[in-house]
Amino acid sequence: MWRASVCRRGQSILEYAALLSIVAAALVAMVVYARRGVSGGLRNAADTVGRQYDPKNTASNFTLSVVSDRTVSSVLEQNLVLDPGNNIVGDVIVTTVTLNEATNRTGSENVGALNSSLW
Repeated sequence: MWRASVCRRGQSILEYAALLSIVAAALVAMVVYARRGVSGGLRNAADTVGRQYDPKNTASNFTLSVVSDRTVSSVLEQNLVLDPGNNIVGDVIVTTVTLNEATNRTGSENVGALNSSLW
């Protein structure tokens, strides 16, 4: 009787230990994905802010050119089955919009040494 309860108790402890190790392994594996997510968010924020410079000691000369090409096409599709269950047939206009855009930034920027007064 005493051995059976000890065996059950030991088996329960092993089951809890196995479950705990699986959960711990899953959390460790998720750290990689969480770190990548935070890193991507920081990169996005840094890209949004743009280039950093000393406003008192920066000279820049840039030309920004944007080329945009938009194509819109519409096609009338006749006698399309709109609802097969109720045999509803109708005409539909399918419109496709294609936008091609290119941005080109050329020029130069000279950034001098940061003054200690800014820090």
